[in-house]
Amino acid sequence: MVQFHSSVNSISPKELLQRYGSGERDFQGIQLERAQLSRAQLERIDLRQADLSGGQFSGACLEGSDLSGAQAIGTNLSGAHLQGSNWTQANLSGANLWQAQLWGADLTKASLQSAYLLGADLRGATIGKGNLVRANLSQARMERCNLRGAFLTEARLERASLERADLRGAVLCGADLRGTILLHADLREARYNAETLFDKGFSPKQEGMVLVGVQE
Repeated sequence: MVQFHSSVNSISPKELLQRYGSGERDFQGIQLERAQLSRAQLERIDLRQADLSGGQFSGACLEGSDLSGAQAIGTNLSGAHLQGSNWTQANLSGANLWQAQLWGADLTKASLQSAYLLGADLRGATIGKGNLVRANLSQARMERCNLRGAFLTEARLERASLERADLRGAVLCGADLRGTILLHADLREARYNAETLFDKGFSPKQEGMVLVGVQE
């Protein structure tokens, strides 16, 4: 399929859909702030470095798309289909990702600070060194998720499934892991403190975790 390079930085949602429908896929660096694109079908679109902040993308399909370096601050992506998408170093701070489908997505070094990911599907996703500070991941499916070195300070992980997830070196200070499924999860060198909440009977030391903030 022939692809054309976007020659303008700011376009309307209507124009984006028209050009996408004509076969164009390269929309690098475009400005789509506060765009209304709920339930839009935009599979494999190139939105690298694009600004989607404050936009409405609920139920949209961006499967296999490249959004690396994109700005999506406060964007509504609830129920969006984002399987296999690339969000490397993107800014999703405060975004609504309720029940979003993110399995197999690459969120390496992405910022998801204070993002709402309740019930999201992150199976097999990569969020290595990602910023998930104060993110709500309650009831999220995160089996085999790569969270190595991720910052999960004060994150909510109640009843999330982290079975076989890689949490080596992650920061879990003040995080809530009550009811979290941690079967076969790798927690070696993960940091926690006195404010981290675990289920009764769980032994972080036995899992190779490191207690920080304690005066000798």
